[in-house]
Amino acid sequence: MGEAMPRLGLGLLVGAYLGLAALYAVNVPPWNSPDEPAHYNYTRQLAEQRTFPVLAAGDYDFALLERLKAARFPLSEPVDAIRYEGHQPPLFYILATPVYWATAGLTLPQRVVALRLLSAIFGALVLVVAYATVSRVLGQGMGLAAAGFIAFVPMYVFIGASVNNDALSVLMLSAILWALVGILLPDTQPSGWRRSIQEHPYWLVGALLGLALLTKTTAYIAVGIVAAVALVPQSRERWRSATLWRGVRRLTVAYGVAAAISGWWFIRNAWVYGNLDILAWQRHDQVVVGQPLTGAFDLEAVRNLFLVTFRSFWAQFGWMGVLVDSRIYLLIGALSILAAAGLCWWVAGLWLGRERLSRGQWLALSVLLGSALLTVAGLVQYNLTFIQAQGRYLFTAMVPIAAFYCLGLRSLVPRPYRGIVFAAVFAGMALLDVVCLFRFVIPDLRP
Repeated sequence: MGEAMPRLGLGLLVGAYLGLAALYAVNVPPWNSPDEPAHYNYTRQLAEQRTFPVLAAGDYDFALLERLKAARFPLSEPVDAIRYEGHQPPLFYILATPVYWATAGLTLPQRVVALRLLSAIFGALVLVVAYATVSRVLGQGMGLAAAGFIAFVPMYVFIGASVNNDALSVLMLSAILWALVGILLPDTQPSGWRRSIQEHPYWLVGALLGLALLTKTTAYIAVGIVAAVALVPQSRERWRSATLWRGVRRLTVAYGVAAAISGWWFIRNAWVYGNLDILAWQRHDQVVVGQPLTGAFDLEAVRNLFLVTFRSFWAQFGWMGVLVDSRIYLLIGALSILAAAGLCWWVAGLWLGRERLSRGQWLALSVLLGSALLTVAGLVQYNLTFIQAQGRYLFTAMVPIAAFYCLGLRSLVPRPYRGIVFAAVFAGMALLDVVCLFRFVIPDLRP
């Protein structure tokens, strides 16, 4: 009974998320999600020509893109020339190709919906991984709360119902965090496949890392996170040379498996683009001429980065052009301040001894926090060059964000009322998802 109830709750959350994502997938007009036509054209080339695209001059037409965005991408206007995502790692497009083939008899909007639903499935799997990860660290109640938080963030639903590789990259990095947390907090009595994984965990970590490297560069922070966990003394190990060498062996296994899975892609890029441009970033910077540059990173730029990132993490739709009522941002901001205050209260409890954590919990929470900080650092670093204050770039840290956000809220609520409070918060967030779609998104994005 104790196991069944949280799993039933998780199933309801996954079902609710998929229902909301389907609503967005069907009702948002094609191409009105960030970079969607470019991701679609990548999939189309792979499916029809059986070749990966090569990013080249002319694939990014700034004037055309701005005109189509302003017109909300009418279907009468072709988007074949929008191909600037051709440098992306290939895993999402490989997985999307069978869907493209299977929808050959459908109209273009119907095919777009089918591809969006594939992304929604990846987004739903993130909820399962979040539940498993946070439950291991903080208990099943917190695992369920973290999954609920993720399920109902309006922008997460919107992006998860788009043709892009974001949801898959979030899933892959979240799965790596789950595997690493399992290493730091192992089962006391594993059985079946869990025992096999626990006996050889870095083979699994390496496989997940290899897939992440084939998904999106925002997930590449996993390379450093895996190294940190592999090298830190585990269980009863102490800092000494033998421990370090065990860590190196663990890391060698993980990196070796990852290289075996993903290395071909980087070799291909070096061959195609030259100059050891294994990520195609040099070619990307040459192609995206006209993309707005940051310029001086002064206080105004910092303020803009924070404000726009906050809004677009929660609810700033379309190509960042559809905002919601300012009172909604204020309400979300107030809730976020409460969560931050609650998290500070919880940390103070650790300092004063009111709360206690095992060594494994400390290490696991440190890994989650480190992942979140690296994600934020990546967003800031990108915005030092380009104006890209998009909250969706933080979604790869969705599991840690959800864990700490819900931990903060929980610390403010007396134990008997926590379930009721979280249910009310998530019901309100689900209602907000529907309001955002029908009150703001559909009216604004109608061509």
